[in-house]
Amino acid sequence: MEVGRNDLCPCGSGKKYKKCCLKKDNVIEIQELKEEKFYKQKNMLVEKIRDFLMSYLPPSEFYPLEAKFKKRTNHVFGSDDSGFFQFWLHFFYRYDNGLRGIEWFLAEQEEQLNEDEKEMAKRWSQLQPKLLQAIDYTENNVIFKDYYSEKTYPMPEIEENIPTLLPWISSFGLIEELDGNYYFNGVRGFVGPDDLKNAVKFIDSIHKESDQNREQIMVDYYPEILASLYQQDQMGDQTRKMSFYHYEFEMIDPARAENTLYNDEDFEIEEWTPSRKKLVWFSDLKRYIDNEIDGEIYVMNVHANVTMEGNLLTFTSYDLRKVNEFLRKSQKLGTETRLLEDEEEQFEVPKDIITEQKFIKTNKQLSEDVVITIQHRAQLSLDEPIPRYNGNSLRQLAENDQEFADEYLKHAEFQAYKLALEQFGKIEVTPDFNTPRRELGLPLSSFITGGAKRESELESVSLTEQRETVVLEEDIPLYESLGITATTIDAFYTKDIISFYQQKTAGKAKATERKYRNSLNDIREIIERHPITSWNDCNLPFWEELLGRDIFELYHYVSKALVKDLVTTLKALIKWLAKENKISNVKKILDLIKQYEPRMLKVVQLIQLEMSYGYIHNSLNIDNMVKLQTINDNTIEQIQKGIFQIIKINKKSVRVRNLSTKEEITITLKEESIRYVEEDMVLTAYIGLRKASNTWKNIELVSVSLV
Repeated sequence: MEVGRNDLCPCGSGKKYKKCCLKKDNVIEIQELKEEKFYKQKNMLVEKIRDFLMSYLPPSEFYPLEAKFKKRTNHVFGSDDSGFFQFWLHFFYRYDNGLRGIEWFLAEQEEQLNEDEKEMAKRWSQLQPKLLQAIDYTENNVIFKDYYSEKTYPMPEIEENIPTLLPWISSFGLIEELDGNYYFNGVRGFVGPDDLKNAVKFIDSIHKESDQNREQIMVDYYPEILASLYQQDQMGDQTRKMSFYHYEFEMIDPARAENTLYNDEDFEIEEWTPSRKKLVWFSDLKRYIDNEIDGEIYVMNVHANVTMEGNLLTFTSYDLRKVNEFLRKSQKLGTETRLLEDEEEQFEVPKDIITEQKFIKTNKQLSEDVVITIQHRAQLSLDEPIPRYNGNSLRQLAENDQEFADEYLKHAEFQAYKLALEQFGKIEVTPDFNTPRRELGLPLSSFITGGAKRESELESVSLTEQRETVVLEEDIPLYESLGITATTIDAFYTKDIISFYQQKTAGKAKATERKYRNSLNDIREIIERHPITSWNDCNLPFWEELLGRDIFELYHYVSKALVKDLVTTLKALIKWLAKENKISNVKKILDLIKQYEPRMLKVVQLIQLEMSYGYIHNSLNIDNMVKLQTINDNTIEQIQKGIFQIIKINKKSVRVRNLSTKEEITITLKEESIRYVEEDMVLTAYIGLRKASNTWKNIELVSVSLV
């Protein structure tokens, strides 16, 4: 319906339309007409310049120039560089006569132009290229600042001038004035703040080397500056692929699956009813407070979501590591789990953006772009190390170099806004980068919703208390087979040992089950002999003692098979615990195991050679075995039992120190045993003194220790 001049203004001011918005509408309409005429004149003049230059550039000159431009821009535009190439020919390239294209055109064609064209062409010939960055905006204009002069330019936010406004959007090109506003002249691209800094580094490096003024550098090196702006994009360094994984399983035993996940501390119960169970794999719960977003909001790091309805289990995640981890977990959810659906959806995300999934829990319905806004704020840490800034945190950057910190936040804001716009086509509330800026003492961003008044906070909240372990009656034999009792069911290692065993033995042969069961029993028993209360207490000395001493004290005889099974199980357990974030120093522990395995096998060989056959198989006790040895060997006149540390290895004997008396003696061993001993090895043995030679020989080796 058309509004009459004397009608009430539709804006609701209560004034007549002619005294209110009519004037504003007229101003806008006049401005639009001026801009339309302005762009029409620009296009016509560009056509004339192009026709003029092409008349003087035969193919024999044109194509070599095009090849030269491609080479100087390092082919960053591929085949889509015709616009920039033509722009270069018009405003930057100097022809053989020493003139740039616009200067040559004006010198030859000025008299054939009308007054408006002549004025515009002269204005164009005086334009200087500028590095510009958006720093603010008004209702109609975006305020750009020249990087070097710091002069600001209001530029209308219209399709022809600025198609899409992003925070800190940057450009390199020519601008011209019309009625106090500025418009880009010719082709230009819009890039992020990081790309602008690349161009600055290039220009400053040429300026430092040649002492040439920057204005002339931007003319002479136009192609190279373009390449510095776009090279990173072309190389694919700005984005990376991210995947969303969706799995559906049929659970053969739903009760077991529900019980297992209920006992799994990785999962928080979101919903638990007879018909539907929903859990989130999460950590680090925080309350989010934002003066631009209403409602009670909680944020947590989420690795995956799990839903169970009937015999259907649905698993979703953005983290492939957690997908693989859950696939391993799924092996223990029933006697058999059948995969029904397996989907992966890929999309591009900025490389520098942290993509850790955050779960938003609130009492109010939020749009998807607002959820992303909260996630970006929650992901921004002031104290996490930043690899590209030599591991300095954002707080350290701000303390040592505020410009670096400012640039980092500009880039993060630009990328976050760009990602949300690409995904949802709108930004209801921007992520809050002003609260971190305020905390770091940096200038605030004008592009943030709420501006200088924007405030947000992440407040840590205690996690839900640990649930008591619930064991299915049918699983009691499993716990018993691994030595888990009622008193140790809630020990720190119990759930991990059970879970690890189930994952490693699901669907495997009896021999595999036996290997893991026996080895885990040994590891558990050794753990119980030490005063430790968490996996963090299991430091390198602990594992060294387990491998070098404890396992040999656990049995009177250790076989090669036992060592190999133990080492295999221990390696797998350490890696599993690492993936579960239950243990650190993984590489050092694995290196230690690798180092000890051949040494342990040497001990086994030594034991087999130096222990009596009957004692190995437990058919005779140690005292009877020693008596039998001495009866059969009438050259021995004295028997001594001791703990001896090897300090030197000879061809047929070892020099040892009695750890009780500190006395040093030499003990002869079987000739073939010498290859398996090593210095610092500790032998517990019965030795006998020969009457004739006054030398000691091994009578019975009781045990061997490497530590």
